[in-house]
Amino acid sequence: MNRFFAVIVVIMLNISGCKQEMDKQEIATPQSLSHDHNLFQLPQEITSIKDSSQMILITAGPFIYGIDKSKRDSLLKVLSNARLPIFDLEFPQQIKHLPSYYIDKFEVINKQYAKFLEETGHPKPRYWSNRLYNQPMQPVVGVSWADAVAYAKWAGKRLPKEKEWEKAARGIDGRIWPWGNIPDGTKYNGKMEGNLTPVNVGSYPEGTSPYEVMDMAGNVYEMTTGFWGNSGRAMRGGCYLNTGAYTRTMFRWATAEEERGAEYLGFRCVADTTIILRNEYMQ
Repeated sequence: MNRFFAVIVVIMLNISGCKQEMDKQEIATPQSLSHDHNLFQLPQEITSIKDSSQMILITAGPFIYGIDKSKRDSLLKVLSNARLPIFDLEFPQQIKHLPSYYIDKFEVINKQYAKFLEETGHPKPRYWSNRLYNQPMQPVVGVSWADAVAYAKWAGKRLPKEKEWEKAARGIDGRIWPWGNIPDGTKYNGKMEGNLTPVNVGSYPEGTSPYEVMDMAGNVYEMTTGFWGNSGRAMRGGCYLNTGAYTRTMFRWATAEEERGAEYLGFRCVADTTIILRNEYMQ
C-alpha cells in the first residue's frame, strides 16, 4: 500500500512540474513580443490612437550608419558644395544593429499638435498664429525640445535616437538620400522647389524612404535625442531652405533656437514595439 501511494505522489509531482514548465513557456513578456517574430508577428503599419498618426515598422537588424570621409568629400565636390566644418561632425561609416521599432510615417502636423494643446493646456509654439506655418497639414514648427518631448510623452511615444532616424531614412543599403544615390531636388521640399515654407506632409511621395516613411529629406529639420558636439541636440533631414548636401540621410546639425523653436524645425515620434501590448494603436 505504501509503495502504491509513493508511485501516485511521484506521478503527481511530475505532472505539476510539467505544467509549471509549460506555463513558463506560454507567458509572453514585452521583451519576447518585441524580439521573437516567430512568437508574435508585428504589423507592418499601425495607427496611434492618441494622435491618429500612421506608424511604420522598422524591422530589427543591421544597417549602414554614417559615411566615409573620402566618400563624403567626393560627394560634396560633385554637389558643388563647399567643404564646411559642420560636415566633419558626421559619423564615420559603420554597421549598427537595432531592434524593431515603429516611426511616424509623417512629421507631426499642426492638426495633431492642436489636439495636444487642447487636452493638456500646453503653451502654444512660436508661429502658431502665422498663416505661413499654421495650416492643419503642415508640420508643426516653432516648438522647443521640451515641447516635442511633452508631445511625445502625451502620445505614448518618444523622440527618435539618431540611429533610429537614419535607418528609417536610408534603409539597409547605405543610400545617400531616402530615394537613392542620385541627387534630385524635385523629390523633396527644398531650395530648388522655391516654396520657402513648409508644405503639407506627404507632398513629395517620390522622395519616400525604403520603408515608405515620408519627408525625411527637406520640408523641416527633425529633432533627435543625439547631441551635435557641444551645440545642442542633433537635428536631421534638412529643410525647405536646403539643397542636396544638407538633405543627405547622414547629415546632422544643431540649432541655436532649441529652447525657443525655429520656423524650420519640427519632429516626428517613434515607439518601441511594446506599444502593441499597451492597446494604444489600431492595426
